[in-house]
Amino acid sequence: MFGTQKESDLMIETFSFNEFPVELRMYIKTLLTACAYAGSGNVTKVQEMQHLIAKGKDEVHPKVQSIAVIAISMIALGEDIGSEMALRAFNHFLQYGDVNIKKSVSLATSLLKYNLFYKFFQNKIIEFYKIIVYLIRKLI
Repeated sequence: MFGTQKESDLMIETFSFNEFPVELRMYIKTLLTACAYAGSGNVTKVQEMQHLIAKGKDEVHPKVQSIAVIAISMIALGEDIGSEMALRAFNHFLQYGDVNIKKSVSLATSLLKYNLFYKFFQNKIIEFYKIIVYLIRKLI
């Protein structure tokens, strides 16, 4: 399911039928969307998740909102700019969100911070290896 965007739409739509309770449908749909669009940086899916978070507790189950917060970080992992914008959105969630949203922001932030940390040091390690290869070639 990870990163299969268009192929997963059929599976996501199968949970739209009235056979399942509304809370379960929204929970599974949000979770499948998060997994399918993980790392894609798709802005429209991030906006859909923000829309779920903006709704009240009477419209959306709190667990669905928690999954939507984590889904934003999973979707934004693919881009640096998207990661920065997600961190700004998380700041607003911490200021104005409910308790369940605030609890899930910590996990979502740690996912994004790990990604930014890894990308930063990955570039530094590649530069370090290039310097070592250059020095070894110069010595030979």
